[in-house]
This record gives sequence, structure tokens and C-alpha cells, in this order.
Amino acid sequence: MTKMISESAFRDLVRDMPRIIGGVRPHLHKKHIEAAGLEGEKKIDDPFDDEKTLAVSELIRIFWKPSKGEYTGEDYEINDPRFITLYKELVPEYEIIPNAHVHDQNFVKVFNLIINAWINYESELPVDLHLYYIDFQSYFSNKSRFEPEKDLEKSNAYDSSSQHQELLTNKLKKSRKTIQALRRNQKLIKGELIDSDIEKLADQARLKNGRLSYTKFGKLLGITRQTASKLIRERKLSYLLTPPA
Repeated sequence: MTKMISESAFRDLVRDMPRIIGGVRPHLHKKHIEAAGLEGEKKIDDPFDDEKTLAVSELIRIFWKPSKGEYTGEDYEINDPRFITLYKELVPEYEIIPNAHVHDQNFVKVFNLIINAWINYESELPVDLHLYYIDFQSYFSNKSRFEPEKDLEKSNAYDSSSQHQELLTNKLKKSRKTIQALRRNQKLIKGELIDSDIEKLADQARLKNGRLSYTKFGKLLGITRQTASKLIRERKLSYLLTPPA
């Protein structure tokens, strides 16, 4: 059972950011990433020996917010094992849908939090990293996998009651929705979602007054509300903004 990293380990992670994102262009440092995806271990052909293959270790591909007119911005590879562990804990669906990109989810938020902590740490003004660590903790506070199993067994919240069953049912429903969103996200990135697919999802994301909710629409596609708005503009689907008759 994995435990959340300690505050001292968090501080080390913040201080190591210059090395971790050393290949990232400096002008992006003060921006936020918009998406990330875990790429598993794989083998590639050795460019110097046709009879051999090379093992490529797993890594995280991060996408900075784009400039103009692009769906995804510049991408970079992160191979620090601490971030890989964080990704696996915050995006448990990575095993079900490999190489899927997540938008505006916990890992993206945690990565951006650490970027902000590093930028402030490097500034001339004094900064309290403990406050950032408290925010960091909040992303794990409700995750039972960070609690010892024996504590779960003793907890009244996890007994065999109907309340426990309801909790499990709600978690299962949420996991299914997340998996569906990740699958749609993969199709969107590959260009496999046609306009009629977008229309159906937009109808699922309407408010009571018939107007389109960018937030709901974005969640169905695993993207932010800003990216959802951009998607509609780029696809020339502005008619979806009008409530159906």
C-alpha cells in the first residue's frame, strides 16, 4: 500500500525541478501544463544494429498550454520516478487505458502546483513551502489507498453496511465515467470523433434551460472547459450553443 510522499520529499521534488524540466523552454516555466500522459516501457529497434532492440523506460509526456489555434501545446518528456509514481496514484485508470492523456485532472493540478512552488522558491521573496505541501496533501486526503488496510478494517465507514455498499457503487460509477472520458479523449486526439459524436455529447451536457455547459461538456471529453470552447470554435459547431427547439 503506497503512502503519500513526506514533506521533506516534497521539498526535494520542488528543488529538483530545474533538473526535471531542464529541457523545457524557459518562456513556458510560468505557464501551466494542460495535459499529461503516461507512456509505458517499450522496445524500439536499435538504429545502429538491425538485430538488436533497445528498452525504453516509462515516462510522462506533459503538454504546455498552446499558443494559437492548436489543440495541444508543446510536449516534453518527464522521466523522474517520483512523478511517475504520483501519476500512477492520481490516475489509476492508466492501467486500463494506456497512453491516454488526462486534462484538468489531479495529476495536472499537482504538477502545476509544484511548478508554482518552484517558481516562488526561486524568487527573491521568502516562500513557505509548507503551505504548498498542505495544498499538495489535499489531492490525496480522500484516497483510501493511502491508508493502511488494518485502519480500513477498523473504520466504521468501511463496514459491511448499506452505507459501505452505496459508497462502493458511487466509486464504481465515477470510475466508469472517468474511463469513458479517457476513451473519448483518445479518440479526439486521434481525430476519430466526428461532428455527430460531438453533437450527441453536447446534448448530454446541457443545462435545464437548454444552454450548453462547457464544464460538463469538457468532463465528457476529458478536457478543460476552455479547451471545450476552443474545440467548438475550431470545428465550426457554434450552432450547438443555441438551445434546441
